[in-house]
Amino acid sequence: MSKKNLNALTQIVKLGEGKDFSNVRTPTVPIFQTSNYLYDNVEEGTDILLSKKSGHIYARYTNPTVDTLNEIMAGLEHAQASLAFASGMAAISSTIMALCQPGDHIVSSAYIYGGTYTFFQNQPDLEAAWHFQLPHRSGCRWSRKD
Repeated sequence: MSKKNLNALTQIVKLGEGKDFSNVRTPTVPIFQTSNYLYDNVEEGTDILLSKKSGHIYARYTNPTVDTLNEIMAGLEHAQASLAFASGMAAISSTIMALCQPGDHIVSSAYIYGGTYTFFQNQPDLEAAWHFQLPHRSGCRWSRKD
């Protein structure tokens, strides 16, 4: 079926598909508003999916816009790399899960976002001790475990 015979709404999506923008230069970074990407063949997509080749497979995993943001943030912070998250809670939970091990003790302000507080309280598999300190009261705290 040719693209001319498609429903008008399908044509809106499909008619610009695969257009080559490699010769377009812009003064600012474009925003890539797509969820998936096109490949020359199945093997190329498979290699990217299996991390044998660099590229993007699905926008929630990686995309050129977020990659550029990470590069900019790393440059501003004089860091080797940066990692952007979709939410603060995603950043907090990923950091805690990556850095903490069973038996660790984590000290936090008692005045934190409720979602973070709940996350800290509901991590029995991590087996870490969470200590919540009231910032204005030295020595006044409570903890999940001692």
